[in-house]
Amino acid sequence: MREIEIVKRMAMFVLATPRSSSQTPPLLPIFLHVVLPSLISNIDSQQPVEQNVTADILATIISSALTAAAHLDWAVRTICSEHRPILGQHSPAMVRQLAAELRTQKDKPAGKLVAQKLAASQGFVTNFPFFVKELNA
Repeated sequence: MREIEIVKRMAMFVLATPRSSSQTPPLLPIFLHVVLPSLISNIDSQQPVEQNVTADILATIISSALTAAAHLDWAVRTICSEHRPILGQHSPAMVRQLAAELRTQKDKPAGKLVAQKLAASQGFVTNFPFFVKELNA
């Protein structure tokens, strides 16, 4: 169990850390909009018990990375007075697009499971109160 926690934290850190070079694209939007749909498809091929565990890990990583991105957006805007997205997109835009993509994945068990876990996460919904509405639009 400890190894899973380390993997979740490492993934969140890698996804939510700004790149040092303007030549290197930010990883979080790529993960959410390119990698995540294929992960959801792969999770669907697992046994139901494995699906639940994997979807839980994935939802935790998504929630943590997007929450970190929101805090980073706020800090840069407040301290540096910069309004440009540090991670390629502002966090609310990433969440809206994620909700739209998960809405299209609702016919897949893993997509539905990830969406449910995010919608049930009090911390995630507190930071992104529009997520559930966007998910059900």
